[in-house]
Amino acid sequence: QYLQQMQKDIEKKLQELIAVQKEIQAYRDEKAAGRNASIKSLAQIYGSMKPKEAAKLFENMDEKLVVSVISTMKSEEAAPILSAMDAKKAAKISEALTRR
Repeated sequence: QYLQQMQKDIEKKLQELIAVQKEIQAYRDEKAAGRNASIKSLAQIYGSMKPKEAAKLFENMDEKLVVSVISTMKSEEAAPILSAMDAKKAAKISEALTRR
C-alpha cells in the first residue's frame, strides 16, 4: 500500500517535471525566434548601408553579434562590408563564420 502510494507520488512528480521542462523549452524557442527576428532585421539594416559605414559599426560591436548578422546577410552584401573592415577584425569574423 505504502509503496504503491510512493510510486503514484513519484509518477505525479515526474509528470510535473515533464510539464515544466516543456514550458522551459517553449520559452527558449520563443526567445530564440525573437533573437532570430532581431538578427534578421539588423542584417537588413546593415545590408542597406554603405559598406564603409557598416564596417565601422561592426568593428565596434561584439564579435558574436557581428558573426550572427553577417551570416544572415546575402554574400553580395556581406563581402563589401568585410572588405571595408580592418583586416584583422575581418579575418577573425571570417574564421568565426567557418566555425558556425
